[in-house]
Amino acid sequence: MNFATLEFAVFMVVANDMQIGHIFMKNKEFLINYENVNLITAGTTPAAFSDINRLNWRCQALLTQNQEAVKGQKVLDLACNNGRFSYACLELGAKHVTGVEGRQQVVERAEKFMSSTAAPQDKWRFLQGDLFDYLSSVKPGEFDTVLCFGFLYHTTRQVEFFEEIKRIKPASVIVDTSVGRKIFTFGRRGFKKPPSLVFIVEDPTLERMTIDESGLVALPTKSFLEYMFKLHGFSCKEISFKKAGIKNWAGLKDYRKGGRVAYIAKREQK
Repeated sequence: MNFATLEFAVFMVVANDMQIGHIFMKNKEFLINYENVNLITAGTTPAAFSDINRLNWRCQALLTQNQEAVKGQKVLDLACNNGRFSYACLELGAKHVTGVEGRQQVVERAEKFMSSTAAPQDKWRFLQGDLFDYLSSVKPGEFDTVLCFGFLYHTTRQVEFFEEIKRIKPASVIVDTSVGRKIFTFGRRGFKKPPSLVFIVEDPTLERMTIDESGLVALPTKSFLEYMFKLHGFSCKEISFKKAGIKNWAGLKDYRKGGRVAYIAKREQK
């Protein structure tokens, strides 16, 4: 590498650092800014900028822009991970948050993290267990809002999920999930996209994957999600990340390319 190339490389590093600093400064506009939150994660290294950028924009699009579904509400946070979004709900004025997670070590992280915040301990609780076992124990009207972020592609029980949601009657449901794409049914006029599930196999020994020992999971398509909401008495609207004002898509390429989507649904009154 000659001096000219080295000088260019140094300039690029400095420019990138300036860009990241500039973006972090802009993140002050977020009502919930994860740059200022000490999340308890599985790793020991500091969170990368792309991780923080992803959390900030997910929180902004999914929760902050839908505060009416959170403020003053009893929230059920399914697959709550380390409590990152349970915390955000309390910051946005939720009455109470219950988080459910499949692995005990993740629940312990959530409890440790939430205990380190100013959130009153009588406002939250985290439970370990199978999400469907827990859902079956919930009484109708027990929760006002259900969050399901990053779970519906780690199971094959999507139909059961929507049946349970219908039974427990929350006013609002927010779903955030990876989806199956480019699914066509030949022989139909216009090659329409019917509700579909795309089956794949995950490694259940990995913490971020399914807890089902078979490893079999299914990615729902957008048409599946929209149909299931409608079938079970909910009107839904897709949450557009492309219209959220995102300037830097670091950590968000799955949303940008359509591999991950989100919906907010409201229970229709009869």
